Amino acid sequence: MRKILILIGTSTFVYLSAAATISGVFKYQNTPMAAAVSPTNGFAVARAADLLIKQNIEQKKQDEKSPLVIAKNRQEIQQLAINAYYKEPLSEAAIRNIALTQYGPKSLDKARIMMRHGLKFSKRDYSSNLWLLRDDALAQNVGATLLGFDRAMRTNNAASDLLLPGLIQAVQQDVSIKPLVKLLNDNPEWEVNFWAAGLANPQSLVNLSKIRLAQSTIGKKMSAAENEDLDQNLIQLLINNQKFDDAFALFDKKNGVVAQNKNKLEQVVNADFTMTPKLKPFDWNLFSNTGQEVFIDGPAGKLNIDIFGFTNGLFAQQLVRIPTGKYLFSTNMEQQGAAKHYAKLQCAEPKLTALPAIEFAMPSGKKQSEFSNISPCRYFWLKLRADLPNGASSQASINQISIRRQSGS
Repeated sequence: MRKILILIGTSTFVYLSAAATISGVFKYQNTPMAAAVSPTNGFAVARAADLLIKQNIEQKKQDEKSPLVIAKNRQEIQQLAINAYYKEPLSEAAIRNIALTQYGPKSLDKARIMMRHGLKFSKRDYSSNLWLLRDDALAQNVGATLLGFDRAMRTNNAASDLLLPGLIQAVQQDVSIKPLVKLLNDNPEWEVNFWAAGLANPQSLVNLSKIRLAQSTIGKKMSAAENEDLDQNLIQLLINNQKFDDAFALFDKKNGVVAQNKNKLEQVVNADFTMTPKLKPFDWNLFSNTGQEVFIDGPAGKLNIDIFGFTNGLFAQQLVRIPTGKYLFSTNMEQQGAAKHYAKLQCAEPKLTALPAIEFAMPSGKKQSEFSNISPCRYFWLKLRADLPNGASSQASINQISIRRQSGS
């Protein structure tokens, strides 16, 4: 555990080091000029100090790598902060700027204490929250660091660009999963941006799926369609990155009762074609083109294939999980026309694609075939294809395609 915590502190600090400096803290600080001309208002005087700090940064008078104010006008800024505090003791900005100006690099611990004291009056001061992130990251306090991310992004929407890379970096460590689940269960405003940034990072995909599995409340900031799109995209990206087990676990959690009929014997999802396909490719992908129309009639429980030109290709496909064991492949279909329909099982795991495919004829009526999987491959593409001579046409309705486990793991 200690080693993992060190990794958290290191990875987040890469991103937080810039944020915890004066430059990062004041990057998104709103410091209007009007603040400097209201000397009787403590909050306005505090903002005047903010303005001077920001001007120092813009005019290159402040070392951007320093976590404290070290510019030549430091005493002027400090006096403004003290005056602001006397006028308004509850001003978090005043307390924060005293902390930034009163202590030197060797007294950062005192600055931290004052920063945390100020947050007791206002938890929404973006600059204080951002500065304290560094402290929590260096202390390897994962829960506090992630809470700091949450507070900073809640107080300043523009901070996402600065903070999300560090948050996504932290996702890669297993120790982050539980506190992130807790944060996401509260449906924070930054949730949508978090998932978008996470999906763009291949190293985070597995833990993102674990977070998604563990969430008790799912994406209230997103519509049902957006949540389904998120799960669909995450499943597809996991498959693209050969994380089949993680993709299947997420699919099974989201669609488990329909997917596996509770008893886990049926390996084909939506085998009776009564449901609209969801979370592909573990459910049916259908392929229509200028020569064929393919669609599911859910109420009738049929997969319809209308072919009106030359075809020699794929019309439906599904990724199925077939562990080692014996299975019964069965079909039930009706057909008019000269097309020959057949199914093919082909290993989907890249290192095992050279394994020979298993092919099944699909004549009109009912058909059953026994087969065994004795290979190390567990994930197969179930491909449904049709051959039809040029100029001919064909219509078919498939009532069921089943792969049912007879024995095995």
